Formats: sequence, C-alpha cells, structure tokens
Amino acid sequence: MLMYTAVQYPDDPGDMLCLRALVDVNVPKFLKQDVPLFNGIIADLFPGLDMPTTELSDLGDCIKEECLARNLVPHDAFLSKVNQLYQTASVRHGLMVVGYALSGKT
Repeated sequence: MLMYTAVQYPDDPGDMLCLRALVDVNVPKFLKQDVPLFNGIIADLFPGLDMPTTELSDLGDCIKEECLARNLVPHDAFLSKVNQLYQTASVRHGLMVVGYALSGKT
C-alpha cells in the first residue's frame, strides 16, 4: 500500500505517507455521510497533519478534454470520483462501481 505512495512522494515524511495511503485507499469506499467520521478519526490519529489531496493533473486535464469533446460538463465532483476510481484501481485487483442508472458509471 505504501509502495506506490513512497515512489510518488519521495520527500514526504513517513507519517504523511501513511496518512496519504489511508486516505487514498479508504475514502473512495465510504458513503458521503461516513467521510466526516473518518476525518475525525484521522485527525485523532495524526494530530497536526493536514489531510493530503492526491491530484492527478495530467489525468484531470485528459478527463476535462474528453468531457468537453463529448459535450459534457466536467464538474469537480465528477473529476474527484474519477480520481478516486483511479487511486482504487492502482491499489486493488478488482473493484465494482455501483450507482443509479445514468449516474456516470460507464
């Protein structure tokens, strides 16, 4: 779990790497109402550390271009979910995307 994070962020201290790995692996699995509870637990376990954000600028730019090419609006929430899906796929062997019809699963 920490392997890909340590390679991507070689200058981060160990506690930040652990926090980043916990966030990247767990947040995509949570429901919206579970995230504040998780953030509270993380704040207790890692006092003084700010919650890291994993931004994939190249992937985000490509997703925005593709959305515009298909006459879709690249909302921040959609881009965040695509980023989470990418992070999940990078650390898991399989995954399942669930949601309502026409909610963007495809």
